[in-house]
Amino acid sequence: MKKNYRFLFLCLIFTALLFIHPGAQSDNRVIHSQEELLTYLKDRRMESFLSRIGENAPDIEFSCSDTLYSTLKDREFRELFRMMIRAGFDPNIRFSYSDEIRFIRILTPAYMDLPWTECENEAQIHQFLGSLPADCTGFVLLLTHELMVRLQENQHLSWIAGEAGIDNMSLLYSDQADYYEAENIRFFPGTAIVKAARAGNSSGLTSREVDTWRIAQSVADFVRNYPPLLRAQLIHDWICEHVVYIIDEATDEDDNAIGAILNGKANCDGYSDAFFLIGSLAGLNVRCQRGQGADFSAPDSYLLETHMWNLLEIDGIWHMVDVTWDDDEDGMTHIWFNAGMDVAEKLHVWNKDLSVEIAPVTERIVYAENEFFVRSEQELREAVDISAERKFPVFYVIFENPYINYLLEDAIQYVGDKVSDTVIYYSWNEKAGLLKFRDLHWKEYYY
Repeated sequence: MKKNYRFLFLCLIFTALLFIHPGAQSDNRVIHSQEELLTYLKDRRMESFLSRIGENAPDIEFSCSDTLYSTLKDREFRELFRMMIRAGFDPNIRFSYSDEIRFIRILTPAYMDLPWTECENEAQIHQFLGSLPADCTGFVLLLTHELMVRLQENQHLSWIAGEAGIDNMSLLYSDQADYYEAENIRFFPGTAIVKAARAGNSSGLTSREVDTWRIAQSVADFVRNYPPLLRAQLIHDWICEHVVYIIDEATDEDDNAIGAILNGKANCDGYSDAFFLIGSLAGLNVRCQRGQGADFSAPDSYLLETHMWNLLEIDGIWHMVDVTWDDDEDGMTHIWFNAGMDVAEKLHVWNKDLSVEIAPVTERIVYAENEFFVRSEQELREAVDISAERKFPVFYVIFENPYINYLLEDAIQYVGDKVSDTVIYYSWNEKAGLLKFRDLHWKEYYY
């Protein structure tokens, strides 16, 4: 009689356990490999999706072979987290497990509605982020351990995201499972507008972005019928003429195309976002490039600060365009327009392995009349003579051959012989070979 009561009591306990976890999914089989487990999780995900759309999935429970259980438990269940992502579940899961019976229960796993990818290098991340739709709110990156460590060491993910057009995001990560989860994505307005234009849907844009698009489109339409290089130059010149460089003020619009195009004020992010926007609308292939550039506000211009510029592709060849630096306080220049590697890397630092390959040599096709690119003493004298004859108050000499930098003192002497000033104002950057004279008053009787 006592045995019957004991059996009845065990049945009641078993029934209660079922009631406590009515939604648990288990077929009581033992899973032996990661491949088998991934298939099992995908099946559970699909069944849950079809039966309970929009809700959390029921608990998932399964038993493992000794070998699989040991693999899953290694590094605090790293592979289990990664397989949940691959199966389409949110990586932020809770679970319980039993070492004695090799049993795992995943508690109320949630569906993952964010795009995700597996990446082995930074270039794959850049490609994935660049393909995100305009209405994307987040993403998940499942990385190799080596790539995760590399990104953590140099904080390069933010640079990659910026080059792909992502201005800001809330970032979560797991060193345990080597993944990043980004939420609350905000694209640069230039990127958001370009994505909207390509999709033919502007419903996701703000009113400020719509106003920016209207002006940018008018500039793009005006230059569209010109050859590509001239098209790019006209956009470059329009931005230099309409935008004033500022260091961050009280508005986030300084950092993007809205500040540049609507407000006429921007920092380097705003300049590059504007060039990307107008150039893309005009049919050019333009990229944004994050990196570091010389801090010209510092006494030593070799000091580096975070910087952003553009890359421009014409006829299959890429060049650098730094509109920010060409918008000089004393007038527009083209020193950093359509520059090759020989010029670009003098004062710019970036991840060349991740970026596109830039032309090795700069072709000086576009330049202003007060810009002189000299390779000899004779060319230096000619530059000073032309500036004196045309009475340029400001002119630039770029020593394209670094071995003639010793002519700096000669250049100052040549100018001193032809001006009425007792003090000559100039700036000199030896690394760039860039000499700038300003506030010049040429002698009237020279010619």
